[in-house]
Amino acid sequence: MEIFLIIFIIIFEGRIADWDEAKRRKEERLRNEQIGRNRYWAHQKAVKTRRQRQAGYLMEKERDENI
Repeated sequence: MEIFLIIFIIIFEGRIADWDEAKRRKEERLRNEQIGRNRYWAHQKAVKTRRQRQAGYLMEKERDENI
């Protein structure tokens, strides 16, 4: 009975370690995806701002705010 219990604990410990590893990998993947999305949208905003500045839109708006 004790041997069975020891074997069961060893097997179950391995499974728990696998679950923890899978959970850690999933959290890391989700975190990396979120970082990627944030980087993408920051880039899109920078592109939009640069295009507006090149078109002269922001200069006019900034000039109006300074008056």
